[in-house]
Amino acid sequence: MKKMNFFIILLSVMLLFSLSFAMAGEKEILKALEKVKAATETGVNYNKYCELLANARAEINILKRSKKDWKKDEFTVAVVSCLFSYETAKMGWETMINYGSNPSRKARIQKSWKMATEQLDKAYKCLE
Repeated sequence: MKKMNFFIILLSVMLLFSLSFAMAGEKEILKALEKVKAATETGVNYNKYCELLANARAEINILKRSKKDWKKDEFTVAVVSCLFSYETAKMGWETMINYGSNPSRKARIQKSWKMATEQLDKAYKCLE
């Protein structure tokens, strides 16, 4: 009986450890995307924005290589959609740099950032 309890406890600890280890990649992605979000809220220049996006993309790529069911879960869809929205804003920013700023272009960037925030919120909910 003592051996059985010991193995149950051991298996429980191993399961908890493996779950926390598995979540580390997801948490790094959220951290990288959260940095992009914070930068958009406090003011960021184009070069820093591109750097933050590259870091977030790298974190997603690292997790993508390590997961077999990459395209199947809701978390993945949310973080990829979030990154896509940030990339869309980047393209709008490039357009403003190349062709000049106007209220419509600024509004599209703001809308992309809002959509990114919504997707980031969904990603967080997936890990609750």
